[in-house]
Amino acid sequence: MKPKLAKNKYGYVEVANKPQQEELTAYYSEKYYTDDESKLNNYQRDYSNEEIGFFKNRLARKEAILNNLFDGNLEGKSILDVGCGEGWALSYFNEKGNAVKGLEFSSSAAESINPHVAKFVMSGDVFINLENLIESQDQFDVVILDNVLEHVLDTEFLVATLKKLISDDGVLIVEVPNDFSILQQYLMDNDKIKDEFWVAYPDHLSYFNHDGLKNIFEENGWETLDITCDFPIDMHLLNDNTNYIMDSSKGKSVHFARLHWENLLDSISVEMTNELYSVYAKMGLGRNLIGYFRKK
Repeated sequence: MKPKLAKNKYGYVEVANKPQQEELTAYYSEKYYTDDESKLNNYQRDYSNEEIGFFKNRLARKEAILNNLFDGNLEGKSILDVGCGEGWALSYFNEKGNAVKGLEFSSSAAESINPHVAKFVMSGDVFINLENLIESQDQFDVVILDNVLEHVLDTEFLVATLKKLISDDGVLIVEVPNDFSILQQYLMDNDKIKDEFWVAYPDHLSYFNHDGLKNIFEENGWETLDITCDFPIDMHLLNDNTNYIMDSSKGKSVHFARLHWENLLDSISVEMTNELYSVYAKMGLGRNLIGYFRKK
C-alpha cells in the first residue's frame, strides 16, 4: 500500500492511511522480534574504534544536557531505554552508576554487542512492554525514546501516556529523524535528489520537524526543555562527488566523514557541540532531532 502523506495539526507530516495494528505487529515481529542471527540485518556486528567513539560521544552529549537539567545530580538516576537496540545507552549509563532497563523486540543484538547489559533488556513487543510497565506503575527518572516515535500508530496516545512512566522531575529524551526538512526541500528544488528517499513506509508513520516535535509534546502536557540535533549528513548530497543517494557506493565514505567530524567536535567541547546543534535544530537542520521534555 502506498502511503498518503499529509501535514497534521502539529505541523509535521504523517501517513494518513495508516496500517492496522495487527498488520504492523506482524511486520515488526518478522523484522525485529527474532533470535535468528540471519534476520538481525539491522545491526552491525563489527564496529571500528571510530564508530564506538561516535556512539559514546553522542551519549556524552545527552549526559551533559541531563546533568544540567538535574542540577549536576544525574548519578544514580534510573534510566529506561525504549528500543535499546545493541545496548549502547544501557552500557554507557550503567558504567556511570545509573540503574538501567531496556525494551527491545529481542535481546540478541545487545547480547552480541554489549553482552554485559543484556540482562537489563526486557524482550518482546516494545509497545506491549511499555503498557506493562505503566500498568505496574514503574517510574523512571529518564526515559530515552530513540528512533521510536516515528514508528508509532497513535503518537498522541504514546506522548500522553509516557507521563505515567516519568518521575515528577524526570526527563524524557526523544530522538526522531528530521524529515521534509529545509535542506531536503532545497536538494529536491536543485535536482540533487529525485524523490523523497526518507519516506520509509511502513516503518515510519510520522515525519517530524523542530516545531512539529515541540508542538505535539507541549499540547499533550509536556514542557520543552531543549531541542538539539546531530550532523546534517544530507549536506553531502549537495556535492555530486559525495551524493550517496545518486550513487550508493559513496555511502560508506560519507558515513566515516561524518564520524570523524562529530568526534572532532566532541573532542573540542561536548558542551559547545550541544550549543551548536541547538542552533542547527532551530534552523531546521540536523539529520536527527533530539528533544528534552519534562511533565508540566
